[in-house]
Amino acid sequence: MSKLNLIAGHSKNKAGAVVLINEATETIYLRDCIYAKLKRKDNVYLDGDFDSLNMVVNKINARSTKEDYTLSIHFNAFNGEANGSEIYVYHGCNSKTRSIATDILKSTCESLGTHNRGVFNENHGAHSRLAILNDTITNSMLLEVCFVDNKNDVNNYKKNLDKLVDGIAVILNKLME
Repeated sequence: MSKLNLIAGHSKNKAGAVVLINEATETIYLRDCIYAKLKRKDNVYLDGDFDSLNMVVNKINARSTKEDYTLSIHFNAFNGEANGSEIYVYHGCNSKTRSIATDILKSTCESLGTHNRGVFNENHGAHSRLAILNDTITNSMLLEVCFVDNKNDVNNYKKNLDKLVDGIAVILNKLME
């Protein structure tokens, strides 16, 4: 059976974007809400509360194989106008990982009513290399839930949080069967 690493993308020691909501606080909260909805928790690992990115990567690699999965939860920020949800995968990921990422993104957009910005390889965005995707041995995905500096995105997130959690949990529960 595969393991799942469910990661809060920013820690209490490294806040990430702080505008209308605090990215670190929300990534931890959302991760914990999703975890609470998982049917099997014996092979699910939570990281990110206080650890550095390097520590998280090392923990994942110490307990995982290339058959396992990592979902790192983030929130985006840009200029207050940009909106929507997107997900990143390792450029060499397999078709199953890309399919799971597509499902997570579709569910996120449908739950929140956000614009689907797409499934991207890690070298597409502002960062040409994302450690959680490149340095872990797992099938890794990085979800950008919505933009913390866009009022509509944040309102949709707050209003539809339960739907978001349920939708992602359904996909992860199928993955962990």
